[in-house]
Amino acid sequence: MVLDFDGVGEWGWHAYNPTPKALWGGLSISVVQTLSYDGRANLGSLLPCDIKTPPVDSLFNPSQIKKLATGNPWPSIIDVFSLWCGMLGTSFYMRGFREETFNYVSGSGWQLAGYDQFGNKRPMLAGGPGVFGAGATGVCDGVDTGGWLPTPETDVGNWEVWELFMPEMYMSRMLNLYSVGYGRYRSGVSMGSMDMLHRLTLGISSGAIGAAHDRIIPNIGLFGGYPGGKRNSFLVRYHNFQDIVNKRLPLVHEIGHPKEFLSYPYAEIMYFDYMPPCMEVFDKDVYVVDNSSAGGLGDPIERDPALQKTDLDNGLTNEEISRNMYCIAVHYDEKTREWKVDDEDTKKLRAAKRKQRLSRGVPVEQYWQKARQRILDKKLDPMLQEAYRSSMKLSEGFTRDYKDFWALPNDFAF
Repeated sequence: MVLDFDGVGEWGWHAYNPTPKALWGGLSISVVQTLSYDGRANLGSLLPCDIKTPPVDSLFNPSQIKKLATGNPWPSIIDVFSLWCGMLGTSFYMRGFREETFNYVSGSGWQLAGYDQFGNKRPMLAGGPGVFGAGATGVCDGVDTGGWLPTPETDVGNWEVWELFMPEMYMSRMLNLYSVGYGRYRSGVSMGSMDMLHRLTLGISSGAIGAAHDRIIPNIGLFGGYPGGKRNSFLVRYHNFQDIVNKRLPLVHEIGHPKEFLSYPYAEIMYFDYMPPCMEVFDKDVYVVDNSSAGGLGDPIERDPALQKTDLDNGLTNEEISRNMYCIAVHYDEKTREWKVDDEDTKKLRAAKRKQRLSRGVPVEQYWQKARQRILDKKLDPMLQEAYRSSMKLSEGFTRDYKDFWALPNDFAF
């Protein structure tokens, strides 16, 4: 099994440039948690694998490692290998291994350098990001709040332990019903994070792990399944924390409605749509992550209504999601205190959804022509254009394949 990183873009002026050796570390972690999961993993677990060295001066093979910051490779590595696991799961499914189908998303958490709550100078990494919904399998829903690739065993019970050696305080943990990747089998439900720095003397944040996926919905739904919801990251900096406490004004403790959250009057709220740069952070800063889950599997309107009823009874979904995403008609019975499914209305909803899909569908060739014209007109997001331009600069193979697929002229360039 060969992992070919030809097409990776250029290195950048940030701390997230992994070396080829770091890629082997990422592969090792991924293999241990997926293929060699029985606890007997060692170097031999990597013998069936090989990594084709990325182009020199790419993100994954910087040539000036002494001058570049390569000490925090995890954000890039975890994103890449989470997506790789999704491709691996697809391959398993296509070969008949339904239980082995899986996919993941990346994590988020504090990563600092500075002085902790005990006055010790050291690097600090919050280890409580294992609150992501794992991707759906070929036979059942994904695991709730247990789908982070490096440490899937991290659970809610770990948080008070992390507070002992991280200068932070966990403000709240709530299941995010809209984080799910919908499908015949859904992904797990994610839990949002809200962590306040507490008794921090001096700290420099080295970025929040995995924040590169903010506002981006990775294409990790399998066989008609939807990707997980869009993740959002915020940094809340109170204007005067002690004054707010003395006046008994409300602290940030839940996201609630996005418009209301962003208009919170007693703090500056920084909304990230990219990997945050290194920055100084201060005591009582709050890092908020509205986490997303991995992808679902199969068409959502083929979901078994009995599975949805169980989710409703367990508080893992609601009536809006049931009707709009799965086309399942439900109502809550006050007498029996349980959710009930209306089978006839469900059939009507699903028939209407199929009819709607046919009315708006277009032939593949027509869609391809429209997408090709957008590329020729360069009507893509500037960040996407930068990404393509960077990859084409380093890789003739990627450039050739891209132009061949979209039938672009030889002199085309972003």
